[in-house]
Amino acid sequence: LAALQGLTEKNSLDIASQYYLSQEGASNFPKEKFPLLPSSCGQVARLVQDKRQWLEKNNVFPAAIVDYIIKLLEGEELEIITGERGTDLQKVLHRDLHRH
Repeated sequence: LAALQGLTEKNSLDIASQYYLSQEGASNFPKEKFPLLPSSCGQVARLVQDKRQWLEKNNVFPAAIVDYIIKLLEGEELEIITGERGTDLQKVLHRDLHRH
């Protein structure tokens, strides 16, 4: 899906250039250049909901799977997933990854 979008979207080259990071740049990672990641499961659920049309495009992720992921994320009580709570997130991810 990502490769298809990269090859077909008109602004793909602009986006790639905007987020390009050379090997030399990796040592001085410009955090302000990149968008912040969601800091809670609820925020991720809202992001998945907002992006569901893209996720379901060409039936890569069926609607039932997207609904299921959103429901799982909304069911988690983790609000902050940084610092010490990051280990809680890892436990949740590992638990759910091996659920099925």
